[in-house]
Amino acid sequence: MNYKELLINKDKVVMTSVDLAVIIGDCEEAIVLNQISYWLEKYKEVNHNLKDGRYWVYNSYQKWHEDNFPFWNPSKIKRIFHSLENKGLLISANYNSAVFDKTKWYTIDYDKLQSMTDNYESKKKSQKVIKGVLVEDEPPLVKNDQSLPASDQPIPENTTREYNTENTVKEHALLSTKADNRDKYMVSRTKSAQNSGDKPKKKEPTVDPDDFIKSKESILKDELHRLYSNNPKNIFATKQQENDWVDKEYSSLTAIIFEFNHQYKASTGFDAKNLSDESLKRVARSYIKSPESLKDDYDDLQSNKVLIEEYLKTDYGSKHGVIVKSLSHYMSGSIREMLFYKHLY
Repeated sequence: MNYKELLINKDKVVMTSVDLAVIIGDCEEAIVLNQISYWLEKYKEVNHNLKDGRYWVYNSYQKWHEDNFPFWNPSKIKRIFHSLENKGLLISANYNSAVFDKTKWYTIDYDKLQSMTDNYESKKKSQKVIKGVLVEDEPPLVKNDQSLPASDQPIPENTTREYNTENTVKEHALLSTKADNRDKYMVSRTKSAQNSGDKPKKKEPTVDPDDFIKSKESILKDELHRLYSNNPKNIFATKQQENDWVDKEYSSLTAIIFEFNHQYKASTGFDAKNLSDESLKRVARSYIKSPESLKDDYDDLQSNKVLIEEYLKTDYGSKHGVIVKSLSHYMSGSIREMLFYKHLY
C-alpha cells in the first residue's frame, strides 16, 4: 500500500481536534465523540433517526469495531462509550422495536460539551503574573499509553495502595518485611501469631474450595431467583426463561469464584476460605448488583482474571491492621470497580 492512500482517502480517516482532546481529557474519547457527531450530522441531512427532538445513531459494539474503529476491540470501544456517558457527553436510549434488543442508541449532549468548552476557555484566560513572569493554567492532561497522570505512576515499593472499601477507612498499616505469605494473607498485623506467642493450632481437614462451591449450587441459585423476582426490570414471559437466566448467571458467577480460588492458592499457597451460606448470598448480590455501566466489563471471566491477580498483589488495610483477603472482600463494595478503573480502563 502506498502511503498516499493513507492520507487522501477521507472516507477512511478517523480524526479529531487537539482542543477537543484536551477539553475532554482523553484523545480516544475525542475520536469517538467526533465520529458520532459525524454520523449525527449525516442523519440530520436526510432526517433519519429523529426521536424525541434529537437525532440518534445506533450500533452494536461489534459493528462499531467493524465499521468505524477496527484498531480497537469491542470491549475497549464499550469502555470508551461508557466513559463518555459518565461524563455526560453522550446520552443513551433504547428505541429498538424488539423488547429483547438491547442495542444502545446514542446522541451527543452538545450543551454539556459547550459548557466544558466554556470552562476550558475561561481557565486559559485566567493567566497569572508572578514576579513579572506570565504563567498559564495547565490544561487537563490527555491520557495515552505513553503519558499517565501522576496518580497512575508506579507506586513506590515500600508503600501500600489506597482504596475505599465498604467497611474500612482509607488508612493503611505497613506489612512487616519479615512477614511470610501466611501472615500477609491470613492474619491481622495486630493479632499475628508471631507476636502472640501462641502455639500454632493443628490444621483441620478442609473441603476443596471448588467442591465446596459446587455443593452450594442450590444456595446460590435460590438467591439468584430471589434477586430476579425483586427486580421489576427482569420480567420474562415464562418460568423457563427465568430459569435460563439464573443458569447463565450462576455459570458466570461460579466461573469467577473458581478463578479466585485457583489464583488465591497459587499466590498464597493456601486454599481460599470456604464462606458461610450468608456470605455466599452476599457475593451473589454483589455480582448481580454491579453498576450497570460497568457490569458487562468487569463481571466477565477474562476481566476478572486480571482483577483478581491485581487484587492479590494489593495490600489493603485499616487502622486495625492488614485486611484478610477473601472472596467476600474481593466482591464487596467498590473493590472490583476501583481495580477495573486502575488496571482495565
